[in-house]
Amino acid sequence: MSRFKFSFPVSPGRFLRRALALAALGVCTLGAPAAAEDTAQAVLAEWRHALELMQAQRPRAALPILQRLDALVPNTPQILTELGIASARAERDDAARAYLDRAQAVARNDEQRTVIRRLRAAVDAKSPFSGSISFGLVPETNVTRRSSIDTVTLGGLKFSLNETMESGTGLSFDGMASYAPMIAPDLRARNTVRFDGRVFQNREHNDYSLRVTTGLERLGDRDRVLGFGVMATQRWAGDSRFSRDQGVYGDFQALATDDTLVTGRVEWVQRRVPGMPGREGTVQRVSFGVTHAVNTQTRVSGRVFGFRTRAQAGFESGRIAGVSFGMRRAFDSGWQANANLTLSHERRDAPDPLFGTLRTDRYQRAVVAVTNRNYQYRGFSPQLEVGTERRRSNIGIHSFQNNFLGLSVTRGF
Repeated sequence: MSRFKFSFPVSPGRFLRRALALAALGVCTLGAPAAAEDTAQAVLAEWRHALELMQAQRPRAALPILQRLDALVPNTPQILTELGIASARAERDDAARAYLDRAQAVARNDEQRTVIRRLRAAVDAKSPFSGSISFGLVPETNVTRRSSIDTVTLGGLKFSLNETMESGTGLSFDGMASYAPMIAPDLRARNTVRFDGRVFQNREHNDYSLRVTTGLERLGDRDRVLGFGVMATQRWAGDSRFSRDQGVYGDFQALATDDTLVTGRVEWVQRRVPGMPGREGTVQRVSFGVTHAVNTQTRVSGRVFGFRTRAQAGFESGRIAGVSFGMRRAFDSGWQANANLTLSHERRDAPDPLFGTLRTDRYQRAVVAVTNRNYQYRGFSPQLEVGTERRRSNIGIHSFQNNFLGLSVTRGF
């Protein structure tokens, strides 16, 4: 959400007196003193309407009103400053700088000048570049996500499994960089690169991915964003190329209320798995989420999602439906806690060729992470993460449980 959430402090009474005086200068000379008061009242009504629009997170709707006021009551610091805030919140930074520079030139006291300088610095600090990086050690009880059973029965005969549970400690990493320049009013390009995964001493357990997306976003009031674009993902398993995804996406976000943000995303992906052609096919994903700010320190979120996979092999095709719940709490001491719970259900389209049974899975994952932003080294903050995940399948060899404890450092930029 926008960092420019406040308006320039102004007394309506003082604003009205100035509007009356300026209106009188232009109208009383024509012999119409009553018209001057009507004009001033209209100016004040427009000003209040503009502030209401700003409070309702609608800077684009407020801009033409504020521009009319600037023409009617020129060189007013309050109007010029509000124009700067509205332009910044509408991602029109050049216009925001121009309005704030004009406001600084006509400011009447040190308090006004201090506020304007702070706003100007905030606009200058905005950048089309953003990103994050984190890395750390993650001990896991079951890095291979294998079942605890060591034998299976097929056709009345028992067979021993070669691969079993294995604990270990891996290096996790997650790096993301995004470049989102404005290319036209209310139109923004977005290009994102993300590289994340885990690597282990036993390189056969390595699993990491490179994702690239590029697209356009249409911006509107109330934090509305409509986006679409193309994406590609390359995944490596055991340091060998495992799969490649290419597809398109569409997403949106908007404020339902001043404290509630709704989001949604749809994807269509073509998947290639050279070593396992039965897994090749298409994947469709859809998700819808809500994030609510309970107060300035607490946010809660919920999301529903669904996947549809149509692979060449029917037993690799299926549907996944799930929900996730999250909460973030920031404390006055600098500590920040995040908790997330994910539940999903998967059903395959055709029976497993080995067991002759239609596979159904239930998956649960719970994670709690804590960090303290007051403890930093060159912008990096430590983070402790504790979690567990479990899959319960009607085909026992696909069931597993894994517990993990991670200590990492993270930084946003």
